[in-house]
Amino acid sequence: MSWLDRPVVYADVTFLVNFIMDYIILWSTARLTGSNRSSWRLAGVAVLGGLYGVGNLFPSLSLLYSWPAKIAFSLIMIGLAFAPRGRQHLKKTLMAFYGVSFVAAGASVALGYQITQAGVNGKFSIWWLLGGILCAILIGYQGERYLARKVIPAMLRFK
Repeated sequence: MSWLDRPVVYADVTFLVNFIMDYIILWSTARLTGSNRSSWRLAGVAVLGGLYGVGNLFPSLSLLYSWPAKIAFSLIMIGLAFAPRGRQHLKKTLMAFYGVSFVAAGASVALGYQITQAGVNGKFSIWWLLGGILCAILIGYQGERYLARKVIPAMLRFK
């Protein structure tokens, strides 16, 4: 395989994709948990997430991308973005953050697979990113409304 046939990964594109997804996931998490956080604060934490994503391009940093390290970094992101007050608030925020992340990731792969012929073969498609963005935004808007209309009243009646 010549160097012309090898895939090329650009650090700036990697940063931008990670920044956008991190920001939207943090924004959706804020809406779902009712956290009033400034866009600047969320953007600052998303910058850290984007830089973390770029670090994955360097094999010498592979230890930082183990499962325990990824979980630790997500806890740092949650702490910086939301400053959870107590264990319950932290648990609620983490559940929303991971829920939005997993659903957006699944939607990204599904939409990329359905729209392109690339499928799940490692080729990035802009449709993957757009699918994740759309899904996370819908979760932010509709999830908040659903919680307010259905879940919270049901919880209040349960007591």
